[in-house]
Amino acid sequence: MHRPLRITHRSGIDHGAEIVHHANSPTCPRGMLELNPVFGCQFRCAYCGIYALEREYFDEVIVYDDYPAYLDEWLTTNHAMLRDHYFYFSAKTDCFQPALLETGLTLKILRILEKHRARHFLVTKAGVPPQDIRDAIIDAKDINQVIVSATMPSEELRRKLEPDAASMEDRLRLAEFCIENGIFVTASCCPVLPVTDRTYLRETFAQLANVGVKHFYFDFARLSKEAVENMMELLPEHRADFERHYFTDEAQVSHWHMPHRNKTIDKLQPPLRFMLEAFQALSDCVHEVAPDATVSVCNHFLSSDRLPGYNKAASSKCISCIGHRFATVGGRGSRQ
Repeated sequence: MHRPLRITHRSGIDHGAEIVHHANSPTCPRGMLELNPVFGCQFRCAYCGIYALEREYFDEVIVYDDYPAYLDEWLTTNHAMLRDHYFYFSAKTDCFQPALLETGLTLKILRILEKHRARHFLVTKAGVPPQDIRDAIIDAKDINQVIVSATMPSEELRRKLEPDAASMEDRLRLAEFCIENGIFVTASCCPVLPVTDRTYLRETFAQLANVGVKHFYFDFARLSKEAVENMMELLPEHRADFERHYFTDEAQVSHWHMPHRNKTIDKLQPPLRFMLEAFQALSDCVHEVAPDATVSVCNHFLSSDRLPGYNKAASSKCISCIGHRFATVGGRGSRQ
């Protein structure tokens, strides 16, 4: 059983919470900025690339109470940047987690973004939010979009790996609500698990397509050694797959400076060839159940000899590699 989560409130904005460019890879769009009003996450996903790097980190959520005022002032001061920039809310946690909803920060931030007509998208593992949040995202549907994280093919697996996130059924309801109200939705299937059958998400794809989702994004998790070991402990039946794809000389290694830690660690990702084969298999799987859907992966994986044309259909519809689409806002063209 999890230990009780501690909610810590902070005044002021320190370096970790400042608005910065999002740069997970060298190919990240230059105009994407992060909003990080909270550090820590109540959903406690075992594979989290931010906080699951240390097994016992899910003890605290740090809430920056002054973030809405900071954001309002920043947007006023940097108004000229809004033509060429947009916001990822929030890159290092889930903006629909209880600590943000109950303190009112999510609602305040959404209203400030709309006030300044600042384009934004959010990524979530939550279900349909409270009515005031629903109203806010509908009011701003011409400048926002929602990326629903839909990784788990079953509730049994979800309870193991995403213990305090919403059920897949609840996430489907969120996707359906957004689509019914004209909000663009991407299904983010990240992380893809490094299991032998990489089409295990076929039923999930079909369910998402049935509620109207037309774009799917894929990636594998970048995990610390300890996080991989944690995954193997939770999924002992897949231990050999994790060891073969993460604990190998061919695994890709990146260096990660941990938020609110004066510490840099190595993060592991499966070998490139394995990921490229999996991405192609997943794309084929999507088109079996949703022929008109588009798919994407991080542009960092693409070149003339790596998955040529993989993102082409999505790009033609102004859908970026991460799955957000800003085609014609206020008469402006896409600036991704």
